[in-house]
Amino acid sequence: MPRPASSPGKSRLESRIRSRGAGRARSLAVLAACVLAAPSASADAPHGGYVLVQAAQVGPRPAFGEAGRTVLFLNRDGGHYAHGWQDDSSQNLTSIVGFEFDVPAYPFGDDSWNQVLSCMRDLYADFDIEVTDVDPGEAPHMEVVIGGWPHVLGLPDGDGNGNGYGGIAPLGCGVVQNAVSFAFPETYGDNPAGICEAAGQESAHAFGLDHGFLCEDIMTYLVGCGQKRFVDQDVPCGELDPRACYCGAETQNSHQYLMDVLGPARADAPPSVEITQPEDGAVVDSTFGVEVEATDDSSIAEVELYVDGELVAEDDAPPWSFEIPPELADGSHGLEVWAHDDSGQVAVDRIRVEVEVTDEPTDEDGVDPGGDDDDGGDSTGDPSDEDALGAFGDACEEGDDCASNACARTGAGGGRFCTQECEDDDCPAGNVCTELDVGRYCLPEDGPSGAVGLSAGGCRAVPGAGDAGRAVLFALVAALATAFRRRA
Repeated sequence: MPRPASSPGKSRLESRIRSRGAGRARSLAVLAACVLAAPSASADAPHGGYVLVQAAQVGPRPAFGEAGRTVLFLNRDGGHYAHGWQDDSSQNLTSIVGFEFDVPAYPFGDDSWNQVLSCMRDLYADFDIEVTDVDPGEAPHMEVVIGGWPHVLGLPDGDGNGNGYGGIAPLGCGVVQNAVSFAFPETYGDNPAGICEAAGQESAHAFGLDHGFLCEDIMTYLVGCGQKRFVDQDVPCGELDPRACYCGAETQNSHQYLMDVLGPARADAPPSVEITQPEDGAVVDSTFGVEVEATDDSSIAEVELYVDGELVAEDDAPPWSFEIPPELADGSHGLEVWAHDDSGQVAVDRIRVEVEVTDEPTDEDGVDPGGDDDDGGDSTGDPSDEDALGAFGDACEEGDDCASNACARTGAGGGRFCTQECEDDDCPAGNVCTELDVGRYCLPEDGPSGAVGLSAGGCRAVPGAGDAGRAVLFALVAALATAFRRRA
């Protein structure tokens, strides 16, 4: 099909389109280099050309995803593509270009992209198809790469205001299996509606739809009639004038055709959501993370986190993870996550956690021997002033509170109590003599063994830290004890 005289000169791809298409106009498998007229398009905007593809690519049904559902992947990241005799979206192979090339990523940011994605989902909402921007990898799928200018594929660029090639796609009398199509957002500028029309028309070409001569239909070149869709109406094919369709029929019905190929939309299932971390009833510090798993048969639009009924965080893309504000007070708190799918359905998961705010880091749990300015007591638990200092098992805050100069705390959030140095089996019942870097101390038999801190030396040691560390720290404890006895 000739291009207007005002269009730029031929490119490598244009030469291929014209030379191969001229002698095979009646073939059942053709390529449509589709140019969409954006809202600002002029009457002399470039038109498309046509070229043959391998007949083996064309089939009656599309590539299927999970449970037989067709997957249409909108690729915003671009990538490296190469020629293949047949399209293969999982391997980035396209039959419409005979050389390797790189497509850049979508240039207009997340907000613009999300509008394109939402528009495409609305466009295909009547059909059994998953429209996603998550790469299916090697799973069978149809793909539209949305990035760059037309020159990436050897086509002349437009002016960035809606004039120029809007996209290119394989077209056949049936579905081009695992097809790779292209839409060029730079042709439109940051115009999500125009870019969506480009991606919509290119993806539909790969399913087997020709251009339609109806302004309201997504398959048209005509402009000035608002948002376009797949219209349930028999209309002539054609670009700027009506014509017969390329597969021989006088008319096409884009909506009914896709209903036959893809099937009707399934009843939309609600999403599912689960808080995976922390667990229900967990004891946590005032600052902690929340991990969430959310799934849907179509797409998760947003996940929200509530603490005690107040919205504290939200996210519109996985992975779903949140940080709790640090000012959360001690006590019990309710967490809720709300997952919204793209049809407005909601799922909720709830847990409760117990917050314990600690003044010391959890890695400082353990035994805290007192300093060298204690008022009494030695490491054997024989204090000079037992009425002033705690005996074994009494509550304490630091080593100076204990007759033994040793205040123990074991495990995150554990209580503090006075302990004592020991030799093998001389600990009170329920306790065992535990070897630590600073010596051997009595710790609870059924509790976690903690670290030992030396408040005088500003040190802290943990069980099993090695002989060298044990010797140094034990020497420090011995020196402190000797100094204390001399003053006593």
